[in-house]
Amino acid sequence: PLRIGTTFWPSSELLFLAQEYGWLSAPAFRLVEFVDDGEVMRAFRNHAVAAAWLSVDELLSVAQSGAVDAVILFVSDESRGGDAVVGQPDLITPTDLKDRRVAAQINTVSAYLLDRVLKQAGLGASDVRLVNLPPNRHLAAFRRREVDAVVTYEPVRSQLVDAGGVELFSSVSTPFQILRMFVIRRDYLESHPFHAETLCTAWQRAINEVATSEKARSWIANRLSTTTAGLEQMLGRIRMISLGESR
Repeated sequence: PLRIGTTFWPSSELLFLAQEYGWLSAPAFRLVEFVDDGEVMRAFRNHAVAAAWLSVDELLSVAQSGAVDAVILFVSDESRGGDAVVGQPDLITPTDLKDRRVAAQINTVSAYLLDRVLKQAGLGASDVRLVNLPPNRHLAAFRRREVDAVVTYEPVRSQLVDAGGVELFSSVSTPFQILRMFVIRRDYLESHPFHAETLCTAWQRAINEVATSEKARSWIANRLSTTTAGLEQMLGRIRMISLGESR
């Protein structure tokens, strides 16, 4: 079976939808959920999964390690606001991050976004107090005011804004820089080409289904613990990429 490493991110949910609709049989495709991007990278690097969702910078990090010969099967989406820096209500602009406690998961796409916002504000990494924190702990730390700002992504981004957070910076300001892609080990791809073909077909069917079916959007919204309207707002900050455009 093809073991696929995933984490909470709206576009990743399309494969779960595809499996629910029978386009990806459970015996042949195992969707393995991890709590954060770092765990997905580690599992892919250690061959615990044969495929994974990674952002461009995460894939380059994995490739540079030499542990995996990875192939990009397709580019799944572009973040256009789905990744963001959210601050406490007393923070107004990115320059207010100076000397503040900023939560981010290092060695993932969040670190890349933090670098971008600090450069825009004329700050460096030494100007903030970095708190290495995985996304599943961002909301609780924010509510307890253990951190002043959080670098995160959907659906946590929306949860932070609903909790009173102020968006200070987002991937809207970094067009074509935060792309997520589905990657697979070359040895697995060469020995199981039919699995890859089936997966690509299911991905495109899922994109079409989410675009046209309220039932499909409701199913994904339920998995993400949000409403259909909430999911549609998230998808408005993520540009899905068809197989044709990906190629």
